[in-house]
Amino acid sequence: MDKEKVREIASKGGKASHRGASKDEDESEDEEDGVSEKIYSLIDILQEDLTAVDLDTATAAIDEWYQQLKGSKNKDLKQIATNLKNLRKVVTSEEADESEIAEILISLGEQIGEYASNADENISDPLQELSAVLTDAGDSLE
Repeated sequence: MDKEKVREIASKGGKASHRGASKDEDESEDEEDGVSEKIYSLIDILQEDLTAVDLDTATAAIDEWYQQLKGSKNKDLKQIATNLKNLRKVVTSEEADESEIAEILISLGEQIGEYASNADENISDPLQELSAVLTDAGDSLE
């Protein structure tokens, strides 16, 4: 399924169906589509003017991804989770420092890009796009 179709489905809050797939394949693809939908929703947030993004929206997105990744056995995903935790701390501090936020966003972009290069084909493209958007978002704050 192409990323535009996944974005369209995600924007409507729906799931894609996969005709002719076995039950296990269907469940696996539904799970991958769910992750892709979440990635594209995050990309949409990051492509906004970050200084205008509602703090609750930002922290909810950070929290959701942190919860997904913190228990992973994969060391790369654990490091990404650690950076998400650091990002939340900086974003919610009384004196949020844009340069510190930028540094973390760029670091997350690099980490996710590295992880995406070894990820399954179905999830690699959305992760590569997320990587680029995170890096661009960080650059926009510097």
